[in-house]
Amino acid sequence: GIRDVAVTGIQTCALPISSGNDNTNTKNNPADNQWGLVQGLTSTTALIVWRRGSNIYGVVATNSSGTLSYGTVTLIYNGATTASTMFSGRVLTSTTALINITRATNNLSVGLTISGTTISVSAQSSTYGNGSANYNGVLAISTDTSDTTSIRVLYATSSTAGVVNTITHQGASAPTLGTASSSITIDTSCGTMVQLTSTTFQLWYSASSSINTRVFTTSGTSAPTLGTATVNSGIAGQVGGKSIAYSSTETAFWGNGNSGTGVGISYTISGTTVTTQNTSGYSQWTGNTGNLTSQVIKVDSTTYYVSGA
Repeated sequence: GIRDVAVTGIQTCALPISSGNDNTNTKNNPADNQWGLVQGLTSTTALIVWRRGSNIYGVVATNSSGTLSYGTVTLIYNGATTASTMFSGRVLTSTTALINITRATNNLSVGLTISGTTISVSAQSSTYGNGSANYNGVLAISTDTSDTTSIRVLYATSSTAGVVNTITHQGASAPTLGTASSSITIDTSCGTMVQLTSTTFQLWYSASSSINTRVFTTSGTSAPTLGTATVNSGIAGQVGGKSIAYSSTETAFWGNGNSGTGVGISYTISGTTVTTQNTSGYSQWTGNTGNLTSQVIKVDSTTYYVSGA
């Protein structure tokens, strides 16, 4: 199967496949039209979304005793007028999903409704985000499985700033955006996010060439409240990696370190305060020239396998 329910957060930079009911996401690499998103709908079906040229497509795959079949390919976004540059998304329920589409200067979202192997695409949301094509886009998506209608997202508003907001599926109507949080300083186009409780989340992003993390709280579609940032200084580069919530008070992040090495950091959470645990130094591995953590697999309650590219 394609599922790994133990991994609760994932990078939004280029990644070939996103796993199933962990409700994670992946962002298509503008330079590679073959990569996309795969997420489980039921025990035998999965939603597959990919970018080809300027368009975004989707299809439902069905596994019947090891034999795969596919429904009709659906055009999710037509890039003939305004080309897509990348996308991200998340399955909400066995019949709904949200897809976020980045263009040269902004983003928009569409809702998907799935009936059997048929995908229906909603009207397009209003546009949001700003900045150069390298920095705008949805940088991170929530993993709040308790909310079956909305996702929380971090998106860039310029090349140096971003906000957290809520996007809500509205059936055949256009998805709606809530009220955005106060601004966050960012300096790359990657991030990751995990859910801690029904209303709290932990967010990772890059700022001032350091890995930054903070807790934020939500209340419906009102503006999320940001906690104070914890800065893991001395780690340059993008937050291209994955995160895990072991519990509501213990989390970990794997991603980029200095000079092409990987890094793993563990944290404890108390309210909205994030404390870095491995203060004696960061666990690093060499040879990670691609600067991406591509997979995290749970072995047992305390052991995970991490691979990079």
